[in-house]
Amino acid sequence: MFLFADKDDSGTIDLNELKECFRQLQVSFSDDEVKAFHEESDMDSSKGVDFKEFIVVLALVYLLGTSNEGSSVYRSIYF
Repeated sequence: MFLFADKDDSGTIDLNELKECFRQLQVSFSDDEVKAFHEESDMDSSKGVDFKEFIVVLALVYLLGTSNEGSSVYRSIYF
């Protein structure tokens, strides 16, 4: 999933890549919410979300977005 989201192969996910990732996962967050996810997840202030930080983002999306195991978010994260 991380490699799918990291379109430019930089090793980090920028804000636009995160927006596109959420769109592909069919997760609806406002631009402000995506920006907040990105800023809060960038724990080392590198202006990009690395793999470990991305795992945190996915966990938050799962916890905040759904508890339905049939959802596309659940399947994309766990399978």
